[in-house]
Amino acid sequence: MGQGIVGHSYIFHNGIKYLVTKTTNHTISTTGAPCSVCQKFDNNGNLEKERYYDNDGHAELDVDYTNHGNSVLHPKVPHEHTWDWSDPKNPKRSPYDD
Repeated sequence: MGQGIVGHSYIFHNGIKYLVTKTTNHTISTTGAPCSVCQKFDNNGNLEKERYYDNDGHAELDVDYTNHGNSVLHPKVPHEHTWDWSDPKNPKRSPYDD
Protein backbone atom coordinates (compact mmCIF):
# COMPACT_ATOMS: atom_id res chain seq x y z
CA MET A 1 0.00 0.00 0.00
CA GLY A 2 1.20 3.51 -0.72
CA GLN A 3 0.71 6.50 1.52
CA GLY A 4 -2.65 8.23 1.76
CA ILE A 5 -6.32 7.46 1.40
CA VAL A 6 -6.86 4.03 -0.11
CA GLY A 7 -10.64 3.64 -0.19
CA HIS A 8 -14.10 4.18 1.26
CA SER A 9 -16.88 1.89 2.50
CA TYR A 10 -19.65 1.90 5.13
CA ILE A 11 -20.18 0.05 8.41
CA PHE A 12 -22.92 0.03 11.02
CA HIS A 13 -21.88 0.59 14.65
CA ASN A 14 -24.47 0.86 17.44
CA GLY A 15 -27.20 1.27 14.83
CA ILE A 16 -25.48 4.21 13.10
CA LYS A 17 -24.17 4.08 9.54
CA TYR A 18 -20.56 5.29 9.41
CA LEU A 19 -18.57 6.28 6.35
CA VAL A 20 -15.25 4.43 6.52
CA THR A 21 -12.08 5.94 5.12
CA LYS A 22 -9.03 3.69 4.82
CA THR A 23 -5.57 5.18 5.01
CA THR A 24 -1.90 4.31 5.37
CA ASN A 25 -0.98 7.80 6.60
CA HIS A 26 1.15 7.74 9.77
CA THR A 27 -1.17 10.08 11.70
CA ILE A 28 -4.95 10.36 11.80
CA SER A 29 -6.65 13.69 12.38
CA THR A 30 -8.57 14.33 15.59
CA THR A 31 -11.38 15.75 13.43
CA GLY A 32 -13.13 14.15 10.49
CA ALA A 33 -16.44 13.83 8.73
CA PRO A 34 -19.36 13.53 11.18
CA CYS A 35 -20.33 9.91 11.91
CA SER A 36 -17.30 8.48 10.18
CA VAL A 37 -14.47 6.07 10.89
CA CYS A 38 -10.87 6.27 9.73
CA GLN A 39 -9.12 2.92 9.49
CA LYS A 40 -5.30 3.08 9.56
CA PHE A 41 -3.37 0.25 7.91
CA ASP A 42 0.34 -0.44 8.07
CA ASN A 43 2.40 -0.85 4.90
CA ASN A 44 1.73 -4.61 4.95
CA GLY A 45 -2.04 -4.09 4.89
CA ASN A 46 -2.64 -4.90 8.58
CA LEU A 47 -5.32 -2.87 10.38
CA GLU A 48 -3.63 -0.89 13.19
CA LYS A 49 -6.32 1.53 14.38
CA GLU A 50 -9.90 2.66 13.89
CA ARG A 51 -10.84 6.20 14.92
CA TYR A 52 -14.57 6.93 15.30
CA TYR A 53 -15.83 10.49 14.90
CA ASP A 54 -19.01 11.79 16.57
CA ASN A 55 -21.87 13.83 15.10
CA ASP A 56 -19.68 16.96 15.27
CA GLY A 57 -16.69 15.30 13.59
CA HIS A 58 -14.63 15.07 16.80
CA ALA A 59 -12.65 11.93 17.57
CA GLU A 60 -14.59 10.02 20.21
CA LEU A 61 -13.11 6.53 20.23
CA ASP A 62 -9.93 4.82 19.06
CA VAL A 63 -9.77 1.04 18.73
CA ASP A 64 -6.12 -0.04 18.59
CA TYR A 65 -5.22 -3.42 17.12
CA THR A 66 -1.64 -3.37 18.43
CA ASN A 67 -0.10 -2.91 21.87
CA HIS A 68 1.98 0.05 20.62
CA GLY A 69 5.08 -2.03 21.38
CA ASN A 70 4.21 -1.91 25.10
CA SER A 71 2.48 -5.06 26.31
CA VAL A 72 2.75 -3.91 29.96
CA LEU A 73 0.54 -0.82 29.42
CA HIS A 74 -1.59 -2.48 26.74
CA PRO A 75 -1.91 -6.19 27.54
CA LYS A 76 -5.26 -6.44 25.76
CA VAL A 77 -5.41 -6.27 21.96
CA PRO A 78 -7.60 -4.84 20.63
CA HIS A 79 -8.12 -2.13 23.23
CA GLU A 80 -9.89 1.23 23.30
CA HIS A 81 -9.01 4.84 24.03
CA THR A 82 -11.71 7.51 24.45
CA TRP A 83 -11.33 11.22 23.73
CA ASP A 84 -12.03 14.12 26.09
CA TRP A 85 -13.04 17.36 24.34
CA SER A 86 -13.73 19.42 27.48
CA ASP A 87 -10.92 21.73 26.26
CA PRO A 88 -11.67 21.95 22.50
CA LYS A 89 -8.25 23.50 21.79
CA ASN A 90 -6.47 20.58 23.45
CA PRO A 91 -8.40 17.30 23.17
CA LYS A 92 -6.96 14.44 25.21
CA ARG A 93 -6.90 10.74 24.41
CA SER A 94 -7.28 8.43 27.41
CA PRO A 95 -4.27 6.27 28.21
CA TYR A 96 -6.28 3.03 28.11
CA ASP A 97 -9.91 2.00 28.44
CA ASP A 98 -10.70 -1.63 29.04
